Amino acid sequence: TQEGRRSVRATEGLDFKNLNMQQRQTAYKLWIEDIISSPYTKTEAEFTPHYITCRGMQVSRVNLVVNVIESFVDKSFASVIADDGSGTIDLRSFQENMALLESVMVGDLILVVGKVREYNGELYILPEIVKKLDNPLWGKVRKAELLKMWGKPKSKTTNVVLTVENPSSVVVPNMLPAI
Repeated sequence: TQEGRRSVRATEGLDFKNLNMQQRQTAYKLWIEDIISSPYTKTEAEFTPHYITCRGMQVSRVNLVVNVIESFVDKSFASVIADDGSGTIDLRSFQENMALLESVMVGDLILVVGKVREYNGELYILPEIVKKLDNPLWGKVRKAELLKMWGKPKSKTTNVVLTVENPSSVVVPNMLPAI
């Protein structure tokens, strides 16, 4: 077509290898527990992204499949608490990108691609892509991928000491997520 020929002519003679185009960073598939337990580094360079150091990699973007366990939407801010069974992390969206989280509801299974950010010592995800997954098997697929790539997430241990007078009358529910 005429337009196709114009497009080809417009790119003739360009050396694409030497164009200083910034490439999009890889979005790594990780356990949330890995993200929230990794050190965060803020960079000073203009085109160098902030990152966490996780499993020997500098990770600035992540790809998560998570369950929504809490949601909040205001006029200029939206927040979702996401859980993958290994931990929870906040997804935060501001003004022009709020539409990404506005339709997300508690109980939804979602795919999130976003940048790792830090505010007041807390890591969160700034979403770039949010897609509701209609089939719950996608959660199992992601879990299998993560188990194959990284193994089980580190278990979070909490030391609790109980003093009970009649131990046979105590019922302790299993509140840990199945991993």
